[in-house]
Amino acid sequence: MVSGPSSNGERGVSPVVGGVLLLGIVVLLVGLSSVFVFQLTDEQTPAPETAFDLERTDGAYELVHEAGPEIDGDRVTLRGVADPDVLHGRTLAAGQSVVVFPQDETLRIVWTESKGEPSSYILARFDIAEIIASGRFPGGTVFTGNATGITTISGDGGNVSVVPNASDVEAIGPPKADVTGDGAPGVPYVNSSGAVKLVDATGDVTTVTTNSAVPDGTEDKTRLATGSWNGSPPSVFFVNDTSPSAIYRSTPSSGVTVVATDPGGDGANAVVGPGDIDGDGTDELVFADGSQTLQYLEPGGSVHSMSTSLGSSTGIGAGTMADFDGDGTPRVASVDGGNDVVLTNDTSGDEIGSSDVSGGSTPSAMKATATAADVDGDGNPELVYLEESSSDIKYLDDIDSGTIDIEFLNDTDGDEIDGYAGTGVA
Repeated sequence: MVSGPSSNGERGVSPVVGGVLLLGIVVLLVGLSSVFVFQLTDEQTPAPETAFDLERTDGAYELVHEAGPEIDGDRVTLRGVADPDVLHGRTLAAGQSVVVFPQDETLRIVWTESKGEPSSYILARFDIAEIIASGRFPGGTVFTGNATGITTISGDGGNVSVVPNASDVEAIGPPKADVTGDGAPGVPYVNSSGAVKLVDATGDVTTVTTNSAVPDGTEDKTRLATGSWNGSPPSVFFVNDTSPSAIYRSTPSSGVTVVATDPGGDGANAVVGPGDIDGDGTDELVFADGSQTLQYLEPGGSVHSMSTSLGSSTGIGAGTMADFDGDGTPRVASVDGGNDVVLTNDTSGDEIGSSDVSGGSTPSAMKATATAADVDGDGNPELVYLEESSSDIKYLDDIDSGTIDIEFLNDTDGDEIDGYAGTGVA
């Protein structure tokens, strides 16, 4: 039988088709392997060589990227802080920083190769215990004091401890400025002898001034502040025990300086501290006058009333100035004569009532100093105060949300923490 053309053609083209198919398979495999190699290379980018530093700031810590390539925040997790994913969704270049709130003894910066790769590397490690050993208080710490000393509470669910060597505490203030120049802002306090002192986290006590160096001695039912104002060096601000009283400032080396004598015509009973309370770009000095009304002093000497009258049966209901709702405007946390918690700006006070609070309850506070501290590590300050009936420490959370939550400040065992009415919280 004679073979037809189609049969002869198939036999002749078979080796060619086979070669083409083989070539195609090789090309496909090369392509796939190239994709695999490139993807593997992308996923296995070596850990960046970087340098970080952890610096104490006002009430928190600042993690600083000092040198090295830009960091992809989605690949970085911070272990030992309140918000491990604080860098997610952003990058961090050399010279930039992010505020963190340590909650463990060690902070680790962990870099992961990719979301699908388990391999990870520790870019830096910081021992928070060493930072405390340097005299600096951890971020989000709340302070209260009594005759036995100053108690620190390291955030909600944090450790409760007594600062060594500080005793006979009559009044306190928050550690807002480095008055001694050693890099560790200390808690200012007045002791039972009327001396103004500073204590850091290690219990290193510095005498700022003695009672005898202040005309008529220092006031012990008061609130102190630290900071710089109107060109002054970092100082402790306080009032003396007379009527009408004056505002003074002092450093351990400069002696006592009069800031204002009988400010506003009614003296002063407590100092909240310096801050731009009226939004004019210049810091004012906020204080409570002799009638326990919030006032502020301009650098030029004029005094303006802030309308809120403070409670003063136990301590004085002045507090800390902070931007509680994220609108860029500071307000003073205070407790008025009706045991109500009030946020006061330069012109008015907003009482926090049942309509502002989740569940419809109204916070009722002891007439003692309140404060601002990020006790839950969310990056926003909470308003911390003493509950009226028990003196337990409570805080108002999510002030910027429109629905405020009232929470107890608890220790590591979940137990409520007692504050001291004489000093309130700072």
